[in-house]
Amino acid sequence: MRTQIDQIPHFCELFASLICNQFKDKSCRQQFPGYVKMMDVEFKGSVYRIRKCAFDLLAIGDDLMDDDDSWDLVGRDLQLKSTFLYCDFRKMISSAPQDQKKGLTELANKLLCSIEELDEAVKIRSITLTHDRYTEAAGILHEVMELMPSD
Repeated sequence: MRTQIDQIPHFCELFASLICNQFKDKSCRQQFPGYVKMMDVEFKGSVYRIRKCAFDLLAIGDDLMDDDDSWDLVGRDLQLKSTFLYCDFRKMISSAPQDQKKGLTELANKLLCSIEELDEAVKIRSITLTHDRYTEAAGILHEVMELMPSD
């Protein structure tokens, strides 16, 4: 069941590209203005969620304490936020202009690797390593916040 849900966006993109390829001028903006508007809303939603996740991850610095509940909470939050970030960066990169794709890909990779290292530190429950990894991730999160358009 999960694979079918994951394939729906790919099917929509494929369907839209097939329809657009049927026209000689290949101008989706003129032929399908509703589709372009939907893609713009989806792009803005991805940008909003990336900024929100970055803001939320910056706020977990206060939750880094050495007790069982805190470790579990931070670990689950990291996994959830990194999943949203991965999906939204993927959407953003795929719809970005060609000259911006490389920079966005590098930033996304750097951020996700940093979050993965932070998650590993949380899993082993090392407070000093977690604080070090959080400091590194926070720097990258600030980069993300600066690069994302505010609206």
